[in-house]
Amino acid sequence: MPLATVGANWVTTTNGGNFGITVPNGGPTPVVVDASSVSGSATLFYQVDRTNGVVTVTPQDITSNGGLNAISTNLVSGTLVKVFGVPQGDGSIKAYVVFYFTGTKPTS
Repeated sequence: MPLATVGANWVTTTNGGNFGITVPNGGPTPVVVDASSVSGSATLFYQVDRTNGVVTVTPQDITSNGGLNAISTNLVSGTLVKVFGVPQGDGSIKAYVVFYFTGTKPTS
């Protein structure tokens, strides 16, 4: 699966949040990605940053205020993401793992 681009910014909800993604040649409508912040079944988020040739992977804990702030700050329109999850009947994705990329952007 190619990298997707955040098409609709992160919105925090009672038990997690959601954001929209678009994929190359995937149509004009963003796909909603739902994430859980419920302890024990929270979606795993990782920030992947490449700066000056150094790659750093930082886990973000969606159940904490700091992690939630990092996610809401970075999951904005144009951010590249890789989402792993289960498609739902309504066309959304129930995310299990989300990688979002900062710094120098990957090409694939």
